[in-house]
Amino acid sequence: MDRLGALVRHNALLLRRDPGPVLSRLCMPVLLMVVFEPLYRAAAGTTGEIAIRDTAPRVLVTFSMFAVSTVGVTMIAERTWRTWSWLRATPASAWELVAGKSVPLLGVLLVQQVLVLGLARIAFGLSILAPPLLLFAGLAWALCILACGVLLATFAHSPTQLSSFADVGGLLLSSVGGALVPITLMPAWLRDIAPVSPAYWGVRALRAAVVGDGVATLAAVAVLLVLALAAGWLACWRINRHWSRPELL
Repeated sequence: MDRLGALVRHNALLLRRDPGPVLSRLCMPVLLMVVFEPLYRAAAGTTGEIAIRDTAPRVLVTFSMFAVSTVGVTMIAERTWRTWSWLRATPASAWELVAGKSVPLLGVLLVQQVLVLGLARIAFGLSILAPPLLLFAGLAWALCILACGVLLATFAHSPTQLSSFADVGGLLLSSVGGALVPITLMPAWLRDIAPVSPAYWGVRALRAAVVGDGVATLAAVAVLLVLALAAGWLACWRINRHWSRPELL
């Protein structure tokens, strides 16, 4: 735990020294929810609280997808700075390195959720019927996103390549998963493949938690946690197998 704590503090310090990406992740969804809320309301033909119940989870999922590149870039930066070999020379295991990179950004994602849902509550009258359930769903979604980001970083060879993969992949998965466009408005063939996207389960978990549907929330959370564990395990395996020694980028 001492090693993990040191890694978390180290990576939190790196984020504080370059706060631009973090601030953009926090501000963008808050600002754009104000724009998207009337669009989703008009597209779905809903009004008032029903519309914001649909809008807030979609906006939250869409823009939290971009955290995939943020956590990945912090890992690739260690190799660019030639400090990855130092980290691997310590007694810290692969999972401790992954957790050390992820925990500070987990806090950022949770703050993002508080800001978006808080704005939805204050400005649009969103009623959150089961706050503990919503916290559980938000935590599961954040863990899934971070695990996918770490896994993607193990396949990328540069920050630019990672950002390209993450941006295109995030937009594609958000679209397919119904985060950008409501599932009901999508073609039948897209609705059929929507469950392959983590965004689909993120929207389902958050939306079900907002209305207090425990069964639907737990079902979606279970899928998200399985995805997070699978991505995290594969990322650690690749780190042990391919990232044990520094390689030229």
